[in-house]
Amino acid sequence: MNPSPILELQQVSKSYGRIKALKAIDLCIPPGSVFGILGPNGSGKTTLLSIVLDVLAADKGRYLWFGQEGGPEVRRKIGSLLETPNFYHYLSGEDNLRVTSSISGRGQSPEAITKALQIVKLEERRKSRFSTYSLGMKQRLAIAAALLGDPAVLVFDEPTNGLDPVGIAEIRELIRQLHAAGHTIIMASHLLDEVEKVCSHMAILKSGQIITTGSVEEVLADEDIVEVSAADNTQLAAILDHTSGLKRLEKEQQVLLLYFEKGMADPAKINQLAWERGITLKHLSVRKKRLETRFFELTNN
Repeated sequence: MNPSPILELQQVSKSYGRIKALKAIDLCIPPGSVFGILGPNGSGKTTLLSIVLDVLAADKGRYLWFGQEGGPEVRRKIGSLLETPNFYHYLSGEDNLRVTSSISGRGQSPEAITKALQIVKLEERRKSRFSTYSLGMKQRLAIAAALLGDPAVLVFDEPTNGLDPVGIAEIRELIRQLHAAGHTIIMASHLLDEVEKVCSHMAILKSGQIITTGSVEEVLADEDIVEVSAADNTQLAAILDHTSGLKRLEKEQQVLLLYFEKGMADPAKINQLAWERGITLKHLSVRKKRLETRFFELTNN
């Protein structure tokens, strides 16, 4: 039996005048996942997160956290980072977290603030003014604020937005560590690479509609791809062109790409067929489709 979803959206819709930002969204987010909501800018990602965090009201539909309607008690189980962190530039990182905890009512003890700073690796800069922080440090302090009170769920909107490659790598590693520590993480992103590297599950949003959802493996595995090569790839292509279940064959640099219906690829049979026709394979491997390729297929972009 599948566990109850952490978050469930039922026919959630939102419009801004004539613009339909969300169109009857149904979505279930499983516990223990890193769930990526992927889509181009303007697809409705921030609107969706704003609704489930009670920042915006939906026009229609409803959502459930932990199987319950939203409320103050439920909200305390959720830490969030929406858009740009809002801190006082003249206060230290530690003092900014004190202000945040006082407003939110979460993690008000000195120990809780220290623990949050340790997790995001800012304890040594706890007394430094926020204005002296790098952009990556500012983002990590915002994540520390979301961690106050040790919430079960963390919701991040574009957590690496604007960061340099080092900052992006730091935030990605932090997300992995938070997931390993038991947090369910929901993150919106327009960065395909980011979702592919850190997420276990995902939904692709286009023009306010979900066009696919599931585990990252399920979304990517719409077909099987096998790489092969031999001394004479032209001869090999002629032999393999009528292999059972083969959808198409493409040449890519020094290898052939064989695209099969999902579940139809059999590398052992491919090797045997080539051997029986007098061809020794130099290379044979199953390739995982890149999220970039799948995203463009699904969005027709």
